Order: sequence, then structure tokens, then C-alpha cells
Amino acid sequence: MRNLIFVFIASLLLTGCFSSKPVLNRQVYQSVGPFLHYYEGIQNRLYGNYEAAINNLESARLLEPNSDAIYYELAICYSMIGASDTALVNLEKAVELNPDNKHYRNLLSIFYINQQKFDKALINQQYLVDIDSTNINSQFQLALLNSEQQNFDEALHILNKIENQLGYNVRLAEARLRILIETSRFSEALDEVQSIITIDSANPLFLLYRSEIHFKIGEDSIALADIHQAIAIDTLNPQPQVELYQRYLEIGNYSEALEVLANLYDNEFISSQEKVRLFYPLLFEQTIYNNHFNKLDQLVNSALAKHPDEIFIHELSYEHYIRRRNFKLAREALQILTLLDEESPSRWEKLISFDYSMQKQELVIYNSIKASKLFPEQSIFYIFQALILDELNDTENAIFVLSQGVDNVAHSEKSEMYGTMGDMYYKAGKVAEAFRSYDQSLKFNPNNARILNNYSYYLSIAKRNLGKALEMSSKAVDLEPNNSTYIDTKGWVLFQMGRYEQAREVLRNAIAKSGSTSAVINEHYGDALYMTGNKENAYIYWMKAKAIGGESEKLDEKLRTRTYVP
Repeated sequence: MRNLIFVFIASLLLTGCFSSKPVLNRQVYQSVGPFLHYYEGIQNRLYGNYEAAINNLESARLLEPNSDAIYYELAICYSMIGASDTALVNLEKAVELNPDNKHYRNLLSIFYINQQKFDKALINQQYLVDIDSTNINSQFQLALLNSEQQNFDEALHILNKIENQLGYNVRLAEARLRILIETSRFSEALDEVQSIITIDSANPLFLLYRSEIHFKIGEDSIALADIHQAIAIDTLNPQPQVELYQRYLEIGNYSEALEVLANLYDNEFISSQEKVRLFYPLLFEQTIYNNHFNKLDQLVNSALAKHPDEIFIHELSYEHYIRRRNFKLAREALQILTLLDEESPSRWEKLISFDYSMQKQELVIYNSIKASKLFPEQSIFYIFQALILDELNDTENAIFVLSQGVDNVAHSEKSEMYGTMGDMYYKAGKVAEAFRSYDQSLKFNPNNARILNNYSYYLSIAKRNLGKALEMSSKAVDLEPNNSTYIDTKGWVLFQMGRYEQAREVLRNAIAKSGSTSAVINEHYGDALYMTGNKENAYIYWMKAKAIGGESEKLDEKLRTRTYVP
């Protein structure tokens, strides 16, 4: 870039020497061009206009493709907009053009580490140390990268070398100690940490390291004593208390763990997110919930009182009360989350799904109507309304809600809307309208497995267009090969086509997938066995179907007569 600057300045000087406008020299203009684009690019970057800066710098690169400075600036700009891969490519090019530039190399190490390309970071860092052997920070980074790549002896060698230059340093001591612990050199690690504590007795961090070593060699009581000593040194520092809490959980001392957690919940230095993180493992310990539910309630209530507007805390409250099977308070948490995050459709969906599972029909209708007005493009809220109306034997209004909403929803959700409408029409006995709705559904999503299955099953019952039914049911099974219901549909279509041997094999697979828990599948398999001559086993599967809830009149007739009833 130095030549570019020189040409630019020379042109300015020449311009100032003459009163008349000089003739434009195209060669000079082309030489000046990259510099102007480069300068504007830097200016835009400094002002945070990264897209504009990239445009400037890319123009400069086209005119001057071998300028390392341009590639370096491009790397910075691309990284600022999150294009990390493109940023890395540009930075590698800058390093290729100017391999001894320390600034480029330092940034390249950061890029490699951020992308977890530690092997490349190590090679780059070694080069950086070779060209700048007096830089302690570069040597320290090299030691850490060697440790990351499990070159532990080399890492220790570098750390010892640095310490010989600097004397005692906390960061060096900690890095060396971590390596000794990771490589299970516990005797050396104890000697190391004891030496550090002698020098730096007021630092609780190294007492925690010593406790970790004692835990690893099975000396739990000594390890706990170290943590208590660390807490006594710095009562406001939450880290030793967090360590104590986690250790109590590990050894199953839940009462003590919850007491420590209560103290942490009162600690002003613990954020709401950290409180949630600490509580989260308890959600999966049923023993704690069985024996310490009152203490858990107190902790959640304490967090709610201190952080009434924090979404994380109310999410924790919901999960906690679900495990406590206190559905009233769990719903309250969902309601508050919806109020705090009203513009999130997923919050509304979770609240309405909860009410639906609790059979709170009025609340489902009320909130679904409200949500469908807030998010008219979301199909789920119309579907919830329709499901409840159908449950209330108002299928006509259920169909009306879906028909009104289908024009509002996103293109990707129209298939499910039309499909649900088809289900409702079929239930209302309007078979032609149901089949038209299914056709519409499959126009928007030909791979909607649920609709392919339902449509093909209803065609098989009507014994209409069985070729189309087989094609659709086969596709549904291809899409979801472990779905026993879809396999059963395919088998039943084959049965209705008179292809009994094939039907029997497909239905046998459905039985295997369902674990023989479906009355319908067992009955269908019995039918196929009967039609292929295995009447004794057919009767056994009909009895199984009856035993697990089959209630059709045809099934009763089959059992009474021991014959297939179409």
C-alpha cells in the first residue's frame, strides 16, 4: 500500500502546481483506485458500516489482489457480520502474503481457536513464537494449545520456561496444575498446589484445586474441609459455595446440598440464570423430590420473589411444579411466561397445549381465539379451536373455524389445515368434502404422512380407488417406516384389494412395531390370518384384540362364529 500512497500524494502535488485542470492519466487513476476503496473501507469499518466496508474492500481487492492489508481488513469486517468462514479465508490469505506479520498471526490464532481448529492454531502459534520469541503471552498461548492437543509434556516444558523468566505467576501455576490433575499426576499436583498455597494463602481458588485432587484420590472428608476453608477466606465469593453444593450432590448428601443452595440463592452475586443452572440437575433426581419437596418449593419461591420479571425463573417454576404434580401452580407459571413474552407464539402454544391436556376446554377456546388474532399465520391456534369444538359435538363450527383460518396461515401450514378439515368432514359423514380437503392438503404438502395415511385408510373402508390408496399408504410408510398405524393402513388396503398373503406379511410387521398393543392392528392381523387359512391363530388374535379394548360389533361376531365377518 506504500506505493499507492506515494502515487496519490504525487498526483495531488502536481494538481496544485497548475491552475488549469490536468489531463486525466488513466494509469495513475487505476493505481490510485485501490487506495481510495481501501481508505473508504477502513472508514466505514470504524463507523460500524461493515457491509459498506466490505463492498469498498472487495473493490480494492479486485484492483489490487496481492495486498495483505486488504485481506486483513476484509477478515475483520466479515467476522463482525458473523461470516466466520469467509473471514478466515481472507485472513489466511493475508498471512500467506505476509507470513511474518504478528498482528495477522495473533488474529489467526483467535479465529482458529474460535472455530475449534486447534491443530491449525497450534501450528500458527508455534510460527508466531518463532518470529517473536520474547513475547511471553505468545509462549503462554502456545503452552495452552499444546495442552489442548494433549501434548502435556511440551506444555509443561513451556510453562516452566516462562516461569524461569518471570518468577511465580498465578496464571502459570494454575495452567500447570490443571495439566497435572488432567494427567492424573496427583502426587505432583498436591506438591504443586501446596507450594502455591504457601505463597498465595489468601487465594481460595487453589484450595478448590486441592479439594479436587483429594476427591479424585478418594479423600472426601479432606476435600470438603478444603472447600469450607476456601469459603471462610472469602465469604462473598460464590465459587467455593457452588463447588461445595456440587460436591454434596455428587456424594448424595442432599440435605446439605440444599442448604448450600439456599445460601447461594441469597447471594447477590449469583445471577438468575446461574440460579436456574444450579437448580436444573435437581429436576431429574426423583429421590430429592420425594424427600425434600418442601425445601425445593422454598427455593423456587425465593427465586420468584427476588426475580419476578425473569423469564428463566418462571420457566424453572413451571418445570418444578410439573414434577411436583402441582398443575395449578405450573399453569400459573405458564400464564406469567405468556404475559412476559406475549409476542412469542410458542409461549401461547405451550399454555394452550397444557390446558388441552388438562381438558380445560373453555380456556383452550378463549386463548386459541386470542392467539389466532395475534398470530393469524399460525395454524395450530385454529386447529386447537376446531378440536375443542369437535369434542363439544359442534363439528360444523369446527369446520367453519378451519375454513376461515386456512387463507390466513403460512403456505407451509396450509396442508395441516386442509388435512384437519378433511378429518372433520369425514367425522361429520361428508365423505366427498373430506376427500376434496385431503386432495387440497396434499397439493400443499405431498409428503404429509398423516394425511396420506388417513386418506388411504378412508378410501380402503369405502373400497374406492384402492390403487391410489395403496400408493399413498406406501408413501406414508416410506416416510415413517416405524409407524405401526401407517403400516397397518397399508396392510388393510392390501387386504381390501384381496391380496391377503401380502396383507398378512405387512400386518405382521405392524404387530411387531406396535408391540401388540393396538386392538385394531390385532383384529386386522387376525382377519388376514383367517383369509390365508390360519383360522386357529386368527381366533387368537381376535381374542387379543378384544382383551386390549376392541369393542366393534364385527369383532364380537367374529369371536362368536369363529369366522371372518366383512
